[in-house]
Amino acid sequence: IFMKPLYFISIAILALSCSNPKSIISETDAKKIDLFGSTKKVDNLSPYIDDISVIRLEANTVIVPTASKILTLDDKIFLFYGSEILEFDQKGNYCHTIGKIGNGPEEFIHLGDVCVDSKRKEIIGVTSKNEIIRYNSTNGSFIKKTKLDISGNTVDGILPLKNGGIAAYFSNPYKIEDKEYRLLHFNEDGKIVNKSMEAKDSDFCISMSFKPSVFQGYDNSYFLSYEFGSCYSYIDKDGEINSSFYMDFGSKGLSKDYFKDVSDPWMLVGDAFEDKRIKCPTSLMTKNNIYVSAFGENSSVWNFITDGEKGIRWQSSSADPVPPVFFLAADKDYYYFLYLEYGHSETTDPLKRYVIDKTGLELKDNDNPAVIKVKFKI
Repeated sequence: IFMKPLYFISIAILALSCSNPKSIISETDAKKIDLFGSTKKVDNLSPYIDDISVIRLEANTVIVPTASKILTLDDKIFLFYGSEILEFDQKGNYCHTIGKIGNGPEEFIHLGDVCVDSKRKEIIGVTSKNEIIRYNSTNGSFIKKTKLDISGNTVDGILPLKNGGIAAYFSNPYKIEDKEYRLLHFNEDGKIVNKSMEAKDSDFCISMSFKPSVFQGYDNSYFLSYEFGSCYSYIDKDGEINSSFYMDFGSKGLSKDYFKDVSDPWMLVGDAFEDKRIKCPTSLMTKNNIYVSAFGENSSVWNFITDGEKGIRWQSSSADPVPPVFFLAADKDYYYFLYLEYGHSETTDPLKRYVIDKTGLELKDNDNPAVIKVKFKI
């Protein structure tokens, strides 16, 4: 939902994930999920959707151009896109805008990512200057800004930890002494207290600029994945990060050796996105189901819903006039995505086609996008 599909190849140089990571987070108990073996391909989603809810976002006081991330807390929905965090209730009423753009002590120019500390009722963002900025989720008031005790690399994603701490994900690993890490743990004061996901020198990694690496799932859990083909999904639950499951694409996944022994990996970026094999998967969960999205041939998008044993999958074509739909968040029962009015009458995207046929949703010129909540039955 972030851009027209035909743009994907041209921006692929900004989009690739990683290869050959080495994590010091235990992966012993992670369940391997055969995503093609445990799902069947469908074109009609109607038999597999239990409920759908359309939240029309109020357009009188604020304009919502898009959203790269959705967060939920209690009965509120937060839409994030780089320079703004907008809060709505579950009926679509605008509550307030969180944060201000500027160089002041309570302001930011750009945020790289956001998350929610549900116990403290805080919205947490990381700025382009590697500062952690906190706001009260109830009224949007500023709490404080803290500089992380690092220099150089920019943080690509954040996850909430206990006692006000955060974990920061780096697509370009952060070097400490003679080792490099993709995940650093900070306390509330911005000091490093732990490090994990050690990276090898041969890793090739670029931030996925149009799709987050970290997504919010049920009970304010957070899911991080960043490898190229088959890979682990890591979960941040109650402030502790562990491997959640292994996304196994088998022979259909792009090999971890794709960039191995290549003198200039950047020359293969476009080829990788044209390749029919699966790459750059991300994940999130409701209480009972796992959702995985990944890129296929020519930047088409594969979507998987599974309970680990059975499920469905569908594909969004890169030739479709409608940008591919990604779920951006999940609560206990529902997955969330942002509905934008792009060529709806011509779309063949199974999920968007279902929304149109089931609800008759049509956005007028001055309307904001709608948030769609979908509950699956597998």
